Amino acid sequence: MLADPIGIDPTLAHLGLIVATNHGVEPQYAQVVFGKFWKNELDLECEDEIVSVLRRVGVRNTDFLKEMQPQLSEIRERLLSQEVFSVPTFLVKDERFIGRQHIPMIRKLLEI
Repeated sequence: MLADPIGIDPTLAHLGLIVATNHGVEPQYAQVVFGKFWKNELDLECEDEIVSVLRRVGVRNTDFLKEMQPQLSEIRERLLSQEVFSVPTFLVKDERFIGRQHIPMIRKLLEI
């Protein structure tokens, strides 16, 4: 698996995001993961920590976390085929915008 630019392999966190999405708790999961990660309170490469976050947001059965790997691979392939290499990337009306600085322009495009 490829590490991101800061040298951390986010695969487990991404697998957790798929599980959280499947359970309808994606926003809560993302909020906890990002909040803890940016305060150096979460190791994205530690399965126990990712499972702990999933349980905290209400996912009880986490035994199938690694079974999400094929789904993650499919998502990555789809994003790469759309030339999405960084986050945040916004795909709007066949245009790709990288970075939050484009949000005002994206809002205007969506109004049309």
